[in-house]
Amino acid sequence: GYRKVKLYFMIGLPGEMDSDVLGIVETCTMLQQSCRDLGRLNLNITISNFTPKPHTPFQWHSVSTVEFQRRQELLRGAFKRLRGFKVNFTDVRLSAMEDFVGRGDRRLAPVIEAAWRAGAGMDAWFESLERTYAAWTGAISEAGLEGRYREMEVGSWSAVNALDRKDLEVFCRQPLPWDHIDTGIDKTWLMEDLQRALEASVVPDCSFHGCSSCGVCGPDLGHNVVVQAPVVPTQVPTQAPPSERICRLRIQFAKTGSMALLSHLDLMRLLERALRRSGLPISFTGGFHPLPRVQIALALPLGAEADGEWMDMEFTEALDPLQLQQGLQPLLPPGITLLTVAEVPVSSPSLSQEIRAAVWSFDVELESGMTFDWSPAIAALLAADQLMWHDTDKKGRPRSRDCRSVLRRLDVLSDPEGSRLRLRLEADVDSMGRSLRPSQIQHWLEQQVCEPIAVQSLKRDRLELARC
Repeated sequence: GYRKVKLYFMIGLPGEMDSDVLGIVETCTMLQQSCRDLGRLNLNITISNFTPKPHTPFQWHSVSTVEFQRRQELLRGAFKRLRGFKVNFTDVRLSAMEDFVGRGDRRLAPVIEAAWRAGAGMDAWFESLERTYAAWTGAISEAGLEGRYREMEVGSWSAVNALDRKDLEVFCRQPLPWDHIDTGIDKTWLMEDLQRALEASVVPDCSFHGCSSCGVCGPDLGHNVVVQAPVVPTQVPTQAPPSERICRLRIQFAKTGSMALLSHLDLMRLLERALRRSGLPISFTGGFHPLPRVQIALALPLGAEADGEWMDMEFTEALDPLQLQQGLQPLLPPGITLLTVAEVPVSSPSLSQEIRAAVWSFDVELESGMTFDWSPAIAALLAADQLMWHDTDKKGRPRSRDCRSVLRRLDVLSDPEGSRLRLRLEADVDSMGRSLRPSQIQHWLEQQVCEPIAVQSLKRDRLELARC
């Protein structure tokens, strides 16, 4: 059977006492002892810090990094004497940043931008904590909000809990930065629910009991089950989904409009669900987690439109291309359009090996909005013998490569002396799927003009395949 169990706990909730914190150790010890007849049970324990969120009863609660550290040390000391436990703690600096960003006001905008420019975008906190934390604190200091950050970091652990009911009501009536956002829940109800939480009162779940008048259902009493869930049909368990590969269809599709904001993984999930609804005989991979055999040629960056993307689907039966297009298109949202469908041999190379080039069109403009003669910068970029790109691999190790060889063409499609310039980029794709992105052209142009540049209206016009 299982020899290892993973448990998650949270510390720092309002009203929490040291005895509650040490109760985590007691719970884990009790679980280990209850399983001692099966041998020693190893427990992986993750303990995170509570950070209040807007539009919740605890949005008025203040937290303290100092108190988080004290309680973590309390747990470390208690677990140190025990065996069979691996305990992981969330870094208090991460919690402080979450609290600062999660309950900030409009002054956060320049902080987020400055942190991004300092290299804090898409942070892997647990891999590069020092660098990311330095980027955020530097951005906070640059925006002049360091005092406010320190106030939130140090906090006052029981500031809300120490108020009597009348003072608590006055305190909670103060305007909050997110009050103008209507979530449907009345702020007065949140205040009353905070009071109930501090009194350790139990609020019944309106899924099964009476309405608590939170405001979501309007002035009338309501029930949180607005639409009854459809009946799930009884399914006969099968050994495994079919994995035969009888037919492969290659699809050219467009991704436009609001679908540009759909990430690559979300697009894969969307296609998987549409295929299940269609009833088409899609083939699945093997293993413990079978997935539909769907391959998209090259992932699009978030926010980019596309007019000529490619994907392959494999099926367990011979399928007419028109049947796929007519069966799948009605199940896809507006913005995902199947353009062409053609059959290719199942034994042919994978789609990723067929990509030869990518063609992009996009606008660039100075962030200052000033008019600018782009001709010298474009000419210098095209005349360069090397276009070095520096980044890091998946493990954070620095790497460099010369991208000049994959740049086919860079054409100017608009007046080069205007405030905004329309460009068309053609770039080869190597055997590892690497190519040029508009963000790299943006970077090299910034080096030429010595000013920040913004990329707008990003679109991948087409992907060129060895065989279409």
